[in-house]
Amino acid sequence: SFYSASSPQDLTAVAPHLEKIQNRVRELLLEYEAHPALVNIQKQVSRMFRLSLLQTPAIHVLTHLELLRDKCQFWEEVAASFVSLKPLLVGVEKLIVELRMRQVRDWRLLRENRESYWQQKGTIWLLRLVKLVSGYFSSDRNSSKPGS
Repeated sequence: SFYSASSPQDLTAVAPHLEKIQNRVRELLLEYEAHPALVNIQKQVSRMFRLSLLQTPAIHVLTHLELLRDKCQFWEEVAASFVSLKPLLVGVEKLIVELRMRQVRDWRLLRENRESYWQQKGTIWLLRLVKLVSGYFSSDRNSSKPGS
């Protein structure tokens, strides 16, 4: 499942993009020492590198990628075009789109599983209701017989 199964292939796909962003941010931090936007980007990249390869579901990777994109977009708003991170974000944005598409496909499967589950539950309750009603009518017949 998109929400619970680990997704090592997603983390390995993200790693090269993270390395490029991290290297560029380090260069920019030499020029713009301790700039809050760059520091936040660096922290987010570090958090992503610390994610466990075998225990991180795709939804967590997606969430971290979107946070990273948001932090980079903030930098884009305050920075000059010659220090842009935009070219490095193209790959990240493609991964975000791919993960969102997988999430939507997973929703369909999740919905189908839930429908099947509730259909089975409904069948069980219908059988119980039929048994209850038939028991009521059979006891009603027994009590209405003469000599009872």
